[in-house]
Amino acid sequence: MTLATAAAVETDRDCRENTLHALGELADTGLFGTEFFEPIRHLDPNTLDVNEREYVDALLELDR
Repeated sequence: MTLATAAAVETDRDCRENTLHALGELADTGLFGTEFFEPIRHLDPNTLDVNEREYVDALLELDR
């Protein structure tokens, strides 16, 4: 959850994208429930580039 919170408040695009990538890797393990990724729901999609949006969409898809 700390990593998801860091992604939600990070202002540097490269750092945020790397953090979102790390979250995606963690999500792939299946060890973390969707509640651990909750902070990224607060990211404004209009402020994200295409790659970041793909990571966020994939993480939010875990909830479905």
